Amino acid sequence: MAFLCKKRILPFFLAACMIAAIIATVPVFSTSADDPTPKNIGVLYTDDKTGIQVSNAVLIEEGGEAITAVPGLGSHGGHETRLVRTEYGTYVAYINGLNLSDTTPGHENWTAGTATFNIIKITSEGSHVIFSFDYPKANGSCTPNVVNAGDGIVYVTILCGNPDRYYETMGTPNFTNSAWVMLFEIDTSSDDVTLAAEAKYDFTTSPFDDHGYGYSQPILDKEHGKLYALYCGGEVPGYLAWFTYDLNTRTWENGCRCVELPARYCYINGYPDGNGGFSIIIERDAPSSEYGAAHGMTFAASGYLFDAEYMIHVPDPTVDHADTTVIWEPNYATGGKNLNAAASHYGEGGCTYLDNLNRLHVIYSVTYYTTPTSKTSKVSGTYHAVYDLSGNELYNELIPTTLLSNNGTKTYKGTKGFVMTQAWDGTYYVFLMVATSTATLDIWSSPAGDGINFKKVKGSLVLKDADGNPIAEGTMPIIANSRNFSVRDGIAAIMFHSNSTVNDGNPYYYFSVKLDEPVPHDHVWTDMVTEPTCEERGFTTHVCSVCGQKTVDTYVDPKGHSFGEWHVVTEPTVNAEGEEQRECSACGEIESRVIPKLTGHIPGDINGDGTVNSKDLTRLLKYLSGDSVTVNVPALDVNGDGAVNSKDLTRLLKYLSGDSVQIF
Repeated sequence: MAFLCKKRILPFFLAACMIAAIIATVPVFSTSADDPTPKNIGVLYTDDKTGIQVSNAVLIEEGGEAITAVPGLGSHGGHETRLVRTEYGTYVAYINGLNLSDTTPGHENWTAGTATFNIIKITSEGSHVIFSFDYPKANGSCTPNVVNAGDGIVYVTILCGNPDRYYETMGTPNFTNSAWVMLFEIDTSSDDVTLAAEAKYDFTTSPFDDHGYGYSQPILDKEHGKLYALYCGGEVPGYLAWFTYDLNTRTWENGCRCVELPARYCYINGYPDGNGGFSIIIERDAPSSEYGAAHGMTFAASGYLFDAEYMIHVPDPTVDHADTTVIWEPNYATGGKNLNAAASHYGEGGCTYLDNLNRLHVIYSVTYYTTPTSKTSKVSGTYHAVYDLSGNELYNELIPTTLLSNNGTKTYKGTKGFVMTQAWDGTYYVFLMVATSTATLDIWSSPAGDGINFKKVKGSLVLKDADGNPIAEGTMPIIANSRNFSVRDGIAAIMFHSNSTVNDGNPYYYFSVKLDEPVPHDHVWTDMVTEPTCEERGFTTHVCSVCGQKTVDTYVDPKGHSFGEWHVVTEPTVNAEGEEQRECSACGEIESRVIPKLTGHIPGDINGDGTVNSKDLTRLLKYLSGDSVTVNVPALDVNGDGAVNSKDLTRLLKYLSGDSVQIF
């Protein structure tokens, strides 16, 4: 199947309507989710004033054996979309194990060996694997992602390189570069897992590297019946591409859409915009040499800059177009104060959260030198940006010093990431993993509707396992929140990666934080009707203005196209097919169909265009003169004597002159 990847230069201007009408993206909230914290593991910490409870952490395991992540890769780009909370439990999707010497037939040439892809369910009874299969190449540690569709369905996506590509090296003549995209469905009531659809695409116009570190993410737009599998690749320039899955037809659409970027971006944080498009928060990942920042790049990991934060809006996913606004971008002009800068937070392009007021929060870190040549006067800070429904920037400032270290100028030294969520009453919480020899947690909160002015609830909380033993260094926390439409019920589900080694791999631990109790109330529904189109259903969305719970019902079948009459666009000939089209009066959709080639021959129609005129006389003259021209062979013997010569030319000339002669 051809990988149709069209490109267009991405315009770099401020987008005024970046995430308009995000009201339709309010997460599916529920108050009936199972608390997945395994029983009898104990409460680690209770705050008497707020009522917050933090459980001990539990090792994710199967039959008493730790389910470990790929060493050194399992935590890369820790994503909230690898952990989702539903009414029936918490689901996790990630890759574990590594076999570099796999000799299974067909696996020998996978250059990085094989790993195992797992779907894991966590409930109050513990954790267990509900699905797994061998996965080609371990690079794609974060290629599996999970998202809650509600109605008892959870989707799991995988976007990676086609295994066939590993038989050759990129750049060699026999190299096959392609993409492999898969979608699984989980029936949460039974835990049955079904491979809903998979597709493989040739990707010859741009390199499809196996960037599973966070370079691929799904975005679910259930209201419009679409799921988008996004991917970032390239170098300078880079590109953003997306594959589209139709929830109604249960198929991946042919090809992909693609826009060109000034550089490769990474660590996608995506949300549907409510109008059929989507918005993403994303970080630059570019070679430092391309930005004149090669001298002493303290913040360039392996020669790459993770140094700038952007919001990208794709208003119409059927078109190769996107708009970009800058959240933070350094200046690499010679002598510029931002030389050597970073907007990353250790593998995650900032912390993002869509709150119950439909405001998109972005928390990111910045570090730079005011004197770049000597690398002195280092400045660090954590910033918080908030965007409204139309994409306007409401706030983008340094977080007040209460969220910083004692001197008020630096972020937590060695912080390994932070995640954000909300309690049932709307209070915002940020959880930070601090780099120490043990897994250490800090908890901050901000009032409902604020999300700016944070205060510390608990600092330096050492996480312990069920036996009360401190857990080795924790990193890359992952939280179930609005990014994957997790339920909202006053419990924060958090998974983190430990840098200890268990069974030759890095283990994941899970713990929960009880934030508050759901507030009893009567729902106050606001209804929004989406009319059906020719191809998509219409439906009614009900959103509770008190708690944000959303239900969708009253689906209406698509109206179908109202096509007019067929009109010939290109006449058929004996040598070529023709084409005719008709147009839908409702939406303007154009439908085309082929008119078959003409059969047999028309006497005297030398050029095969379906008519007999002077063009045929000219074509016959050229043919008899030995010119290389295309002719309708059955029509050459104009006089019917069994030979093709000047007599046929004379007969055709008389016929065209109006003489009463017969042609064959």
